[in-house]
This record gives sequence, C-alpha cells and structure tokens, in this order.
Amino acid sequence: MRAVLFIMMYRNLPIFHLPFDLLTTLIDIDELLSQWRYKHMLMTRRMIGMRVGTGGTSGAGYLEGALRQHHIFKELTE
Repeated sequence: MRAVLFIMMYRNLPIFHLPFDLLTTLIDIDELLSQWRYKHMLMTRRMIGMRVGTGGTSGAGYLEGALRQHHIFKELTE
C-alpha cells in the first residue's frame, strides 16, 4: 500500500504518470464491476425475489452479500 500512496502523492512527476494511469484504470474497473453487481442484484430481486437462486444460493441475498464483500482491487481503495 505504501507504493500506491507514493504513486498517488507524486503523480505529477513524469516518471509516475504511467503507474498513476494504471492505478486509476484499476480503480475504475473495480467501480464498474461493483456497479454491474449492484444492477445484477436488483434485476435478480425483481425477477426471482428472495427465492433460491442458481446453484442453490440464496438468490438476491447471496448477491447482496457478494456486493458488499467482494472487490477486485480492494487494497487500492482503502
């Protein structure tokens, strides 16, 4: 995490432009995936309600829990 903080702090230096662009892209990907998971959870709730989902999961409840817990690049946004 120190490296991420260092890159964020010194992002205006030319040597850190590319690493900073990479970090912001990874954070954008994480946010877009979270948005997709949220929309998927809402659609599932509308379609099947609180019934059992595919694979025997709890359906929308499972997706809601996954939405809160799973982030690809969680360390970058902490």
